[in-house]
Amino acid sequence: MYVWNREGNLSGLLIFANRSFLLWYSGGEWQGYAASNGSDGFNLFDTDGEWIGYLLDNSGDGFNLFTTSGKWSGFTT
Repeated sequence: MYVWNREGNLSGLLIFANRSFLLWYSGGEWQGYAASNGSDGFNLFDTDGEWIGYLLDNSGDGFNLFTTSGKWSGFTT
């Protein structure tokens, strides 16, 4: 899945490792991962395991991305 920022610029890729775990790449480097939250979404972590946000199903073919404070930060397609 492509990751886009709020301005609609490509900012990375999310790659499914399996149904409940994704790998996040940006700039050709591994940036973190997302793990299922059990509610049709994922919690997003950096490579050190620090929680940095979450992804919620957008009722389409992707997710909306949010910061830990709930601010919308982008989307996937």
